[in-house]
Amino acid sequence: MKRFIAALALALAACASAPIDTTAKRIAAAHETIDALANTAYTLRLQGALTADQKNKVADRLREAETALDSIASIQDPTAANNQLALVIAALTAIQAELAAHGK
Repeated sequence: MKRFIAALALALAACASAPIDTTAKRIAAAHETIDALANTAYTLRLQGALTADQKNKVADRLREAETALDSIASIQDPTAANNQLALVIAALTAIQAELAAHGK
């Protein structure tokens, strides 16, 4: 589990550090990160490290992040799009940290 969480952290770092002119790639990486976080939450639930309620709350937050990512694609101003993307990445980073704490 620790290796998976470390790999997830690398995915988030790639998501956050890509150049501004690759917003679409950063959005795609964020979608992949959401999938990985959902799988991590599911695995932690199976292992008993998360309660059903905790897993459901993570799932709700991930759905919100998906919705936000979908709306970013329609933003015409690149700076505004990148600012919104930074907020989503910050939320995903927080979720990843919470899951990592449960995975210890």
